[in-house]
Amino acid sequence: MKILKFTFFLFILTTRTSYSQIKEWNTYDFDSIVSVDMPFDVYEIDTIINYKKIYELFSGNDSIRFNVKRMYLGKLYSNIETLPLPYDTNGLKEFYSNFTQIFSEFLGLELMSSNYIKYHHLVGNKYLFKNKNNQPIQEVNLVLVNKHLYSFTYTNINGLVKADKKLFFDAITFDENKDLRQFPVKSSALKKVFFGIFILLLLSFFLRFTTRKRNT
Repeated sequence: MKILKFTFFLFILTTRTSYSQIKEWNTYDFDSIVSVDMPFDVYEIDTIINYKKIYELFSGNDSIRFNVKRMYLGKLYSNIETLPLPYDTNGLKEFYSNFTQIFSEFLGLELMSSNYIKYHHLVGNKYLFKNKNNQPIQEVNLVLVNKHLYSFTYTNINGLVKADKKLFFDAITFDENKDLRQFPVKSSALKKVFFGIFILLLLSFFLRFTTRKRNT
């Protein structure tokens, strides 16, 4: 759990910069499988922290901030997966639930709600946080796909605006034409073994039957 907390702490670290010039929303190809819409001037960070590749797009002004992040969770330099990756839907949901306490601890915000969401066939999780006045000020959507953890965050210290939420989160697109997986591919080696055994048994039966027929 300590490794999980430390890794996620690195994931949510970001440069706190203010922006004042407001621009229209534009569409950006975040990577080969994800595209997003963001306002203002958009900035990019591509770095490696604690042997973890982190890529980020962010924009905002003095009170509003939009973040899109991606962190690789597979084997890298250490050849060890820092976070155990889920193997089924139940494991995936448990994976997301582990972040509930971590979010509250590192963000210093109170969790308002946590719900599973779907982007086509991909299962994600939505976290909504509030301030001391019970006003929702931050929403974070997490999606694990292809051994990458994607984070989509909208923050407004004056309270989340429904129109901005819709523009940002509804525009998140995962390319369904690409191979998108949330669980490791099951090896076909075992299937091949069973198939080979079946063929051998079938041939054995056939040869026995032929031998008996000749003897009679």
